[in-house]
Amino acid sequence: MRIPEARGKRSIVHGCNYWLREMASTISTNFAPQGYKVHVRDMPDWALSIAAALNKSAKFVSNSVGKVVTYDTTTMNDLLGVKGRDVTKAIVDMCYSMIDLRLAEKRGKYVSSCTYLDDTELSFDTALQY
Repeated sequence: MRIPEARGKRSIVHGCNYWLREMASTISTNFAPQGYKVHVRDMPDWALSIAAALNKSAKFVSNSVGKVVTYDTTTMNDLLGVKGRDVTKAIVDMCYSMIDLRLAEKRGKYVSSCTYLDDTELSFDTALQY
């Protein structure tokens, strides 16, 4: 650690809680015009129960339905001086980077955006080299 006071302490870097439905809505708003279809409706509890019995990822989601988890970010804010990033921008930037890195399919109307890299970060071309 570069900050001596932070040695031996655990820090959770967390901006805010965001429901899956809010995340889907954010992605849909930004990517539906580019040809991506994102389902934004809630899955009925009975359907989630069936999916959880068949799929480990669905089971993880079903176990956390209706639960709100909060984190103490005092160390992140006060000791490290880190401020949480706008979650909406982070989600949109993550989607752009996943598409640009070919982790998600490019659709016909997709317009690449490298706004997820600011001047203090690596350029997109440099990031691809790593």
